[in-house]
Amino acid sequence: MKTGAPIKQFFSWAKTGLEYVFNSALQLLALSGLMNSGKGGERQRVLLSRCDSIGDLILFTAALPSYRALFSDAELILVVGADAAPLVSDCPWVDEIWVLDKSRFRKSIKERWRWFDRLQGGGFDIAVNAIYSRSFDQFDCIAGWTGAPRRIAHRCLDRYKPRNASGLFYNELAPATAEWKPETERNADLLGYLGWRETGPDASQIWTSDEDRSASRRLRADRSPYGVVAPGGGFPEKRWSPELFAETISQISRHRTLHWYVTGTETEGQLCATVTRILRERLVETTDLSGLTTLGAFADLIEHSELVLGNDSSAIHIARALDVPAVFVLGGGHYGRFFSGQPEKSIVPVIHQLPCFQCYWQCILPEHECITRVSPDEMVEAVLGLPKFRRELT
Repeated sequence: MKTGAPIKQFFSWAKTGLEYVFNSALQLLALSGLMNSGKGGERQRVLLSRCDSIGDLILFTAALPSYRALFSDAELILVVGADAAPLVSDCPWVDEIWVLDKSRFRKSIKERWRWFDRLQGGGFDIAVNAIYSRSFDQFDCIAGWTGAPRRIAHRCLDRYKPRNASGLFYNELAPATAEWKPETERNADLLGYLGWRETGPDASQIWTSDEDRSASRRLRADRSPYGVVAPGGGFPEKRWSPELFAETISQISRHRTLHWYVTGTETEGQLCATVTRILRERLVETTDLSGLTTLGAFADLIEHSELVLGNDSSAIHIARALDVPAVFVLGGGHYGRFFSGQPEKSIVPVIHQLPCFQCYWQCILPEHECITRVSPDEMVEAVLGLPKFRRELT
């Protein structure tokens, strides 16, 4: 361990502790009613908080029509992180979308006070944190600071980081029946707790803007047909090697000619550059779009593609929501929770099964073998087995 590591860790813990104390102090103020200047009125107001990752929000969109039906006479406000907001900006199932800049919120006391004041003045009757693996880092305070009579969250059974206490922020916890369960079923459980008794749509949705669609058309020009590869996404432990993605595409190119767009955030530029360099050396037509697309334009790029390759990341969630064929590397850390592990329509995971699956990414091996042992041959076999590719190759 580096000399400065314990000191750095101490200050990280201290910072988190101070933030929790500050958020809790505001929560006590919220519950006191001294600051509440609610809007009043006859129409019930309901807040839904989903300030987590892009892929998780996409999964949650399948539940939004049911929330709309459940609270048909209420004003329904959805709070989302700024990183995911472009995919729901035109969502028809809610009355308003409030966008939270998560980084700014964490860094600025002034920003937290602004949100506290906004939530207190919202006049909410019900506030729901719809994230299953909720925590202080996942903005428990957003629902709590409303001071709503009903402040509801999941009772989380994650053994790695249990969250089964309501604390100050909630006064109701929806029961959980098992530690491991698909996320879509968790979303249905919370709806059931709130009183919804029907089976709602199970298909995720996204809504991109005209501006994002136009930007996507400019980027892809007339290069069609094309594929999209996203070698980044999530955290490093979940990422397959960029060299292996390049090898996979090289093999696919022997069967089907596609232009390839290599996509990622600006911080994933090196991963994308590696894939692009290898493919160009092998004379595969390739364009590096790392750092050049908004999230909405990225979604539109995927929507018009023939195939998406990637890791367990937002790219695959977008492809699934848009019914675009995708093949991806699925590790064991959260196996069965966000993806079932089985092909779904044209979304095919490639898996190296190990007995230590569902480890919460607390790996006991020298490397993440559930990721590193997946081979390009397995990926290519999965691609060539896609119904669309079978038809075109025959």
